[in-house]
Amino acid sequence: MHPPASHRPSLLRRALQVAVVGAFAGFIGWALASQWSQVRATATDLTVPSLLLATAGAIVALWCNFLSWRAILADFGSRIPLGAGMRVFFVGQLGKYLPGKLWPMLTQARLGRTYQVPGRSSAAAALLVMAVSLGTGLLLTVCLLPLVSPAAFDRYWWALLALPLAAVI
Repeated sequence: MHPPASHRPSLLRRALQVAVVGAFAGFIGWALASQWSQVRATATDLTVPSLLLATAGAIVALWCNFLSWRAILADFGSRIPLGAGMRVFFVGQLGKYLPGKLWPMLTQARLGRTYQVPGRSSAAAALLVMAVSLGTGLLLTVCLLPLVSPAAFDRYWWALLALPLAAVI
């Protein structure tokens, strides 16, 4: 499903979108450059297999996050096609790299309007996906913590107490 012709971006709007994405990329580059000594020190400790495994895990996590968001939107009555949903969700996620916590939600709500997604539904879906991600991360932490070191679970046993709350949310 493509946006209706009346919602297709004009040349000026397209240029603005490119400028915003460029600003996101610039901000990320600036953040990396400003902390380059720490980045380099950490990068030298990484092995290629661990880097590949971490990258694969991050991609799977992002994809599952996207699918959760899309399913929640569908439950709210806004079925959005896969390609359009990817544009809205992943471009919106760039907002996480700007100062402030609301940018991803605001960006997704704005982009979702092109596909008739109500702003309220978009914001609620974003909040619910955050809760699902937090609960999933907590569950994985509790399950994998004993594998980190025997003392890790002894130190962070209290993470178990948050599991029922995460399950309810």
